[in-house]
Amino acid sequence: MREAVRKNFYSSYRVGMKNEPTNILQYADDTVFVGEATWDNVLVFKAMLRGYEMVSGLKINYAKSQFGVIGGVVTWTNEAAQTLNCRQLETPFTYLGIPIGAKPSSSVVWEPLIKKYSTKGSK
Repeated sequence: MREAVRKNFYSSYRVGMKNEPTNILQYADDTVFVGEATWDNVLVFKAMLRGYEMVSGLKINYAKSQFGVIGGVVTWTNEAAQTLNCRQLETPFTYLGIPIGAKPSSSVVWEPLIKKYSTKGSK
C-alpha cells in the first residue's frame, strides 16, 4: 500500500483540517482500506490483493469481504464489488461499535449509547 501511494498509483482519502492521507485501518483481524472512489483505485487494489496472495501463499476469502462507498453511487459500488469478487457493503454499518455512514442526527448513531447508558443506570 505504501509503495502504491508513493508511486501515485493509489489515491488515499484525505481527512481533517490538515488533509492527512488515510488509506488503511487495521484492528485485530479486520482491515479497512480507504481511498478515493475511482476505477483506478479499484483496479490497483485488485492487483495489490492478488500480489498479496501470490507472495504470502494465503488466499483472501472474498465471500467474507465487502466493498462500499460512503455517499457514493450504488450502481458504481455494485460494479466495483463485482470486479473485486466480493459483496457490496450496505450503509450504514457498524465497525468497532461505531455506526459508519449514518447521519449524525440519526437514531442509529445515538440509540446504542442511550441503551448502554440506560442499562448501566438500572444496575
